[in-house]
Amino acid sequence: MNKILLFFTCAVTIIQTSTAQKNLPVIRATDDHAFIWEGDEKSRWWLDPSVRPDVHVITKSPDAKRVVFRTDIDSLVMRLRPGEQADFVVLLNGRDSCYTRIKSEPVIRRFARQAKPTHDTIPFVLTEYNNLKIKAVLNGVDTLDLKFDSGATGLLITRESIYNSYSLLKPNKYNNDGWTLQPYNTLQLGRLTIDSLSVHQVELSGHGTDGRFGWDLFDGRIVEI
Repeated sequence: MNKILLFFTCAVTIIQTSTAQKNLPVIRATDDHAFIWEGDEKSRWWLDPSVRPDVHVITKSPDAKRVVFRTDIDSLVMRLRPGEQADFVVLLNGRDSCYTRIKSEPVIRRFARQAKPTHDTIPFVLTEYNNLKIKAVLNGVDTLDLKFDSGATGLLITRESIYNSYSLLKPNKYNNDGWTLQPYNTLQLGRLTIDSLSVHQVELSGHGTDGRFGWDLFDGRIVEI
């Protein structure tokens, strides 16, 4: 059954400020394989001294989130509110400085300051499993069937779809455990384009879909289904 997804966008300006850190925290590592924990969720991370800074964007949340960055011999614990970021250095094998940033995206809430709203209509298919399946274009190349999951956040794509995707594999690093996908991706849903997206790899998604996306991609907008 074909349905219609309607959303009304609001023009909102966000000014993000951060305090310059003169003396960055330093942790140590003897292996370039690290992990980032957001609560119970674990992401793999590869230390790269050539990127200054190497940025990881955590899953968007309206509340402060505890994040742990863990190397093979050391760790750093931080608590980030929406719109905040933490910079630090991982000293790899006592010689290579890996400048790292953990970033929490701001949450848009100020509807009262909106400019003249714009409207868009996005068709979707309600599947036999009651999934909202929407066609989206990834990086201007790959057309994917994605499930809109109001209980999820971020963009999650199945391992199989990642391996079949030309656009996803180009800017990313490979390790023995799979692809570490950097936040260089763009997703188009109707006339809405979301930039600088991280892609999280999952094994499974809704039946007949290549992955799913969460509420935060519509942050700052009013959605009608």
